Amino acid sequence: MDTTDCLTSTRPELQRMSYDARTTLDDALPGLAVHPQASSPHLDLQAHVAGDIRVCRINGDRLRFGPAATLDPAATMMASLVISGVCLVRQDGRDVRIGSGQYVFHDLTRAFQADFAEPFDALMICFPEAAIVRAIGCPEVIATQPFGTSSGLSALAASYLHRLAAYQRELDEATFTRLAATAVSLLAISAAEIIKPRRQNSWTRSATLKRIKSYSLARLQTPGLSPARAAADIGISIRYLHALFRQEGETFSSWLWSQRLEACRAKICSPDFKQQTIGALALEFGFSNFSHFSRRFRRAYGVSARELRMQLFGRLT
Repeated sequence: MDTTDCLTSTRPELQRMSYDARTTLDDALPGLAVHPQASSPHLDLQAHVAGDIRVCRINGDRLRFGPAATLDPAATMMASLVISGVCLVRQDGRDVRIGSGQYVFHDLTRAFQADFAEPFDALMICFPEAAIVRAIGCPEVIATQPFGTSSGLSALAASYLHRLAAYQRELDEATFTRLAATAVSLLAISAAEIIKPRRQNSWTRSATLKRIKSYSLARLQTPGLSPARAAADIGISIRYLHALFRQEGETFSSWLWSQRLEACRAKICSPDFKQQTIGALALEFGFSNFSHFSRRFRRAYGVSARELRMQLFGRLT
């Protein structure tokens, strides 16, 4: 249905505010902390509350905003459509430039900073994160990336938001509430369209990492096992191997040595190997320096290997 079909002459007035004090914008979007950057700031606001969705069109001078210290429990996600001007967003150590016709998602539960460094016009929609979680899972995966310029649903969503902003003054409350809910649904669907290939890539990375670990666990007693050898045998680059483990917060070498240490501990605790010296077991799993092995073992398990065997079998070797 064309948005113009929703126009009516019996609408109540939407909340309209001019920027006189910071609390004015805080009332419109309570999830934000706003910091005007112009020496004589001016913001023109058209704000509307549609159930648990808040819609606010803002145009004015330079502006910086981020998440408020106290969240609005009803709306913890926000999408910002840039109608004119440029918005610079920083989150998770990444920067993105959002231009006219684009929109970006903000997770109001995590730190971010957004700047309109020149006169701008924007539409901001705050809504419950459940709408995004249902579509894509964790909302963090869509942070700090522009939507709206590519073909597909994100372009459709951007166009819809632009039309919604254009007719915000003209719509009656009931119609605007329905259209705002549709806008949030479109935002969630457009996010899912972008994230779907990324999920596939994530699955591929997970499967590759599992292959590397299975390969390595079967060769814990191989002296020459190294990142280069593992990568070559799996059929990936050593750079990719290191990247996979870096995403897990560790290195291939640290993971490998921890697995060797655990395999050695398992043998020390097994009665089948209680006749074998601890030094021989350590050497079997590549620990050529016994002092190095002893330090790592105590650090990992809070007791020395000899003390552990003594506790289990009453024998010190």
